[in-house]
Amino acid sequence: MTSETSQLPNPTVETSQDNQGILVSSPLPSSSSGQNLMTDYIRNTKPLPHQKAKELDEQLIKLIAKEYHPFRIVEGAVFKKFIYLLNPRYSPPTRKTLANVLLPQLYAKVQNEVEQLVAATLAISHYRRVDIDNQRKFYCNNCSLYRYKH
Repeated sequence: MTSETSQLPNPTVETSQDNQGILVSSPLPSSSSGQNLMTDYIRNTKPLPHQKAKELDEQLIKLIAKEYHPFRIVEGAVFKKFIYLLNPRYSPPTRKTLANVLLPQLYAKVQNEVEQLVAATLAISHYRRVDIDNQRKFYCNNCSLYRYKH
C-alpha cells in the first residue's frame, strides 16, 4: 500500500450515530476484494433535530446565566472544540444570539414561572426585624409599627 492509502479510514470499523446522535463504532464485514467500502468515507452529516438543538441552546444559556460566564465563551477555540467533541452536529449560538434572543427568552420563562407561583400563593408576608431597647421584634412591613403587631 502507498502512503495515501495508509491514511484512509480503517475499513474494518464503521462509525455511525445512534438515535441520540452519539458516534458509535462497530466492525464491518471484511470485503472479499480487500477494497474499502463507501461507508468508510461517509460521515453522518444529518442535521441535529431542531428540538435537540433548542434544548442544547437553552441549557447553554442557563449555564452562562447561572454560572456567570461571559457570552464570549462560545467564541473560544477550546469551548468550540469541547462542544464538537460532545456532539459534532451541534453548532452553538453566537454571543449576540445568546444576549439578544436566548437570554430574553430565559428571562421571560423564569418571570412567567414566578408569576404563576405568586398567583397560586394565598398570602405573602414580608417581615422586618426591629431592635427596640435591645429586644428583637418582627413586624409586618404592611402594618404600622405601633398599631398592628403580629
